[in-house]
Amino acid sequence: LSRPELVVEGGAQAPAQKLLAYANATPAAHHLAGALQGITASGNAALAMKLTLPLARIQDGQVAGSVELAGND
Repeated sequence: LSRPELVVEGGAQAPAQKLLAYANATPAAHHLAGALQGITASGNAALAMKLTLPLARIQDGQVAGSVELAGND
């Protein structure tokens, strides 16, 4: 049987501090359990996020994401 779902993917590249602030301000931040709070970085970073919502059971939705801080201090 088909299980339709809505999948939204997005990403951004920006100064690391701005992306960290954004990641901490999103509704998904509570899943991070504070893992990104207090982190400081200079330079640029990349953010990727994916939201998957099964249309028949929205409450089973999943969020995945990553922040890449390569080349930062």
